[in-house]
Amino acid sequence: MSEAELFQSAQAVWSNALSLMVVIISLLSGYLVVAYVVGKELTSSQVTIVNGLYILLSAFVLMGLYVFSNRATELANLSLAMSHTRELGPQNWIPLGMVVIFVVCIAASLKFMWEIRHPGDDK
Repeated sequence: MSEAELFQSAQAVWSNALSLMVVIISLLSGYLVVAYVVGKELTSSQVTIVNGLYILLSAFVLMGLYVFSNRATELANLSLAMSHTRELGPQNWIPLGMVVIFVVCIAASLKFMWEIRHPGDDK
């Protein structure tokens, strides 16, 4: 593959990664809405089901995000290695950085649900 083809492939894979970011943000937003609107009224088994599905789906999408962004970075690095003029290359920390940020967001949303369900425990 040529440098341009590798770079174009990297951009296409980054597009997939960004689409998965939208899915994660949608999952996070939906969970926060559910927690805020009906969190107090859910039974313990319902909260277990909602939290389990949320964690499972979030983990699945996060793994996909990491794989896509890691592959995009790898393709961009290959493209950069073939280049004779480019100096600015991909940042290798971005795939892991995105996962860490979303893991913190997911943990914060679970804490939010806990505080909605146990309003006196946050003191």
